[in-house]
Amino acid sequence: MFFTIVVILITLFSFSYHEFGHAIAFRHCKVAVEEISLLGFKVKNLFLTLPIKWDLFPGTKWIITPLFLGAYVRPEEAWDKCTKKDALYIAGMGPLMSIQYGLFWLAVTQAILAIGDAQGELLTHLPHILLQAGIWLVVLWAIWRLRYLLCVYVLLPLGCAITFIVLAAIIKTGIEAVGVSDLVREVHATGGALVTEPLFEQVAEAIRQGATYAIAFGLINLLVISPLDGGHMLTQVLPQRALKTHMVIGLVLIVVLFALQIGRDAYNLFRTFF
Repeated sequence: MFFTIVVILITLFSFSYHEFGHAIAFRHCKVAVEEISLLGFKVKNLFLTLPIKWDLFPGTKWIITPLFLGAYVRPEEAWDKCTKKDALYIAGMGPLMSIQYGLFWLAVTQAILAIGDAQGELLTHLPHILLQAGIWLVVLWAIWRLRYLLCVYVLLPLGCAITFIVLAAIIKTGIEAVGVSDLVREVHATGGALVTEPLFEQVAEAIRQGATYAIAFGLINLLVISPLDGGHMLTQVLPQRALKTHMVIGLVLIVVLFALQIGRDAYNLFRTFF
């Protein structure tokens, strides 16, 4: 149970950090933000307004909702008037922050394992632990400092490459991606297997699992398929006459992939119980 709760919490807050990345980019590009949901999607009056005041986001409403599977940012105005580079930055900041968030928790995992393995010899291993921590901090700092360049020049080619690899794998092997039912069984099975491990290894493995899902969430959003962030980035470089075709193809691919995945999960669950 502990393992599952840690994985779920880290994964849920990756959604918040993802959308916060978009919000930061909006303000960088002088686009006002009307509302930021740190957790969940607003439905009628099912939300709680948080008493957050931040000069960077004047007049912005911060909320959380019980429908916690996701988060969102609502700008006050359309951002299609931004320059192409700024639009790439806005779309790319979400996936980039998801990746940075996951890397942070991987760094925490490595620190926990290193301290746990020291076993009473912490002072002896301290220089090595500090060196690893320093390397991770430099990587995370570099991602933040170079975020504009990464979003404008790196993420779109990376998203195109990921899309090509995913589609090629699907064509070659069929839907062999891990399904929801597989993920549930994996988390449950791994949590049970960790009961016999030392506490620090249980904590580290739980955090690593959540970090892996956060990074995967960021990479999936880089797929150049509408309405994902990668799809928004691709629309900034496509000619106007190709935008409608790209949107239709993207929606068809998403529907097909979800239908195949749901069918696979339904089959696996049926096989599990019957």
